[in-house]
Amino acid sequence: MRHNLKILTFNCRGLNNPTKRRNLFFYLRKYRFDIICLQETHINKNNYHEWQKQWAGPLQYSLGSASSQGLVILFSKQFTNVDIQVVHKEDRILCVTLETGEVKVGVCNVYGPNNDSEKKAFFQHLQDVISDNYVTLEKFCVVGDFNTVLDNDKRHNRRQPALPDVGSELPTTYNPNEYV
Repeated sequence: MRHNLKILTFNCRGLNNPTKRRNLFFYLRKYRFDIICLQETHINKNNYHEWQKQWAGPLQYSLGSASSQGLVILFSKQFTNVDIQVVHKEDRILCVTLETGEVKVGVCNVYGPNNDSEKKAFFQHLQDVISDNYVTLEKFCVVGDFNTVLDNDKRHNRRQPALPDVGSELPTTYNPNEYV
């Protein structure tokens, strides 16, 4: 297995419709992503097996809440015989480890809160999750929809109101450049 992984993150805003899910899965297979991290999937206990059948490769999921709507990590078929371990699972954070050759890799899929008052606590919790699960790994990445910007001056759409400066509220040991 190669050491360079092709990883995609995508907020899909719901994939309960089997046709929408099938079309997305076709696209993802066509471009040969190794690992796909999806947010706002709306996956549930009743449709998990449909997902598994349509994807035809390993997948891990975390059921969402009313405000987070679930996370999924899809793995290409090359990971069928790879030991994929879920190391953290909750409605907004899904973290796994897997062996790629001789290297153990961590992937953490995140869906940050929209509510500004929850963001500081969320990022502190995310830092704790990363420290608890990935500190011994040589390689890991944290991807997803963080629902924030680290620097308001770098926003692309300046017509929208400025977001809270979450970057200044993050713990001083948090450096987003170290993750992704």
